[in-house]
This record gives sequence, structure tokens and C-alpha cells, in this order.
Amino acid sequence: MKAEISTTSTGPDSVFTGSIISGSQERTCDKNGYVINVVKKRSEYSMKDLPMNPDNHWSRSFIPTATLWCSIQNNIWNILDDEFAIALQAIFCVVYPDVKYHVNTSSSVFSLASQHVSEWCSGIHSTAIIMMMNFFSQLNDDADIRTTAEYLKSEYCFLREDPDSLELAGMLRSVFLVELLARTHPVVASSEFVEISGWDLWAVAGGNNSAGVIALAAAALECAINFIAEGTIDVEKVLAEWASSADSKNKIKLPKVVNPLTGRGSSAPYQFSATHWSSDTTAYKESIQR
Repeated sequence: MKAEISTTSTGPDSVFTGSIISGSQERTCDKNGYVINVVKKRSEYSMKDLPMNPDNHWSRSFIPTATLWCSIQNNIWNILDDEFAIALQAIFCVVYPDVKYHVNTSSSVFSLASQHVSEWCSGIHSTAIIMMMNFFSQLNDDADIRTTAEYLKSEYCFLREDPDSLELAGMLRSVFLVELLARTHPVVASSEFVEISGWDLWAVAGGNNSAGVIALAAAALECAINFIAEGTIDVEKVLAEWASSADSKNKIKLPKVVNPLTGRGSSAPYQFSATHWSSDTTAYKESIQR
């Protein structure tokens, strides 16, 4: 990785334009060689705004490491921006040691990493819904889906190794929870996360300090089962639509609530978000730690 300084200056000893990574598009740097952040609204950043050439290191190392760090914070739903920026800086320096760059809360790296973490949380919920849909699709024809869902909700049976046993030893050992974690935990998705001095992420990958991500998965399962038990998702109707659709991607549309002021419909009240599930996730985590 080589820095190529251009002979064309854009200011009096303040900046230069050069290729930070061979083959990448040019970036503007200050006199110390640090990439100058492109300032945009958070929602407007794209991969081309990153200070380095987007490559496999970003998706296979940087993002899994950032997600893993988030998974062990006190509250996954409410991580302070400044703390996240400091963590991202530490990760960036390890993954891209030859790129000089300051991560701040308005930078492209911060915004895109935040988006990926948000997608990870919503992805856990989406996976939970698909898993439960698959489970209910395999029940006998005479089984009542909503009654079964209500039973799984009672006494937290959906988290127990044996849904019919109330023994404490079987809690948090359900096939639903184990499979959901296996499908969505960043360590499973990638073994290329980087170790940061003082973080001991290998211990985290081995299961240490995992109460937060287990709590998030448990809350996602509860939300999914609530949808089915309350009729928010009509399982039989959705399965019939999937069977008749030529689209290979199974999709579920949540109902929308009309805002009386704007007249527009929104599915926000049904989304797996901090607004609706932060307190429940925290309660699960406290229970797990006890």
C-alpha cells in the first residue's frame, strides 16, 4: 500500500490530492497525510465515500469486529456515539494501518458502520420471524397456530430446552435461540475479526460476556412469536403467498398504522427497534446475568 503525492496543491501547504491505496479513487489529505473526511448527511454516505478502497477487509474484518464490540456493550440499543467512534478508530488502525484517518461521529466510516450494526439488529429479528414461520409451517394440519404461539409465549417456553419443562436448568437452551444465534452472531458469520489490544475478542468469541447478544436474540424471538400469537402476521396466508410466488426470496410485510396528522401509513410501531425493545432486551440481559 503506497501513498502517491500529487504535485498539484489545492492550498498553501494545507492539503494534497493523492491515491491513498493503489487502484483507489483519489482522496484529499491534509499536510500530515490524514484523509480529509467527506461531510454529508449520515443517510447519504455510500461505500465510495470511505477513506480507503472498499475491499473484503471492510466486510469481512472491520464490520464483524465493530459488531462484536457492540455486542458486549452495556446496552446494544444505546451506545454513545463518541464511544463508538473511539472503538471504530482503534479497529481502523489495525485493519488499515497504512491509511491515516480520524474517525469522528460525522465521518463516512462511523455512519456506514452504524448502519451495518443497525442492519445486524434488524437482521436478527427478520431471521427470527423466518425461523418461526418455518416451525409453524411444519405443524400438523389440525394444529392451531395462534394457540401454539400463545403456549410458547407462556412461561417463556420458547426459550426452554424442553418447552413442557419449567426446570431452570433448561432455560436459554431452546433450539430456537441456539439456531438464531448460530445464524446471526458475527463470530459465526466471519472468523476474520481482528484482535484489538485490551479487548480480548477471542474470549468474547468463545462465549465470554455474551449476555447482551443472547438477550437481543431472545427479545427478537419474543417479538416474532408475539406477531404470530396476536395475528399481526397471518402465518397460513403468508405461507400460501410464498408457495404461489415465483420470487425465491421469502418476504414478510408488516401492517402499517396510519398517522392521522399526515395521512401516511408506517410500520414503525411493529419494527424491532430501540424505541420498542430496548427495555425488554435490558430485562433479558439482567435475568441472564442473574
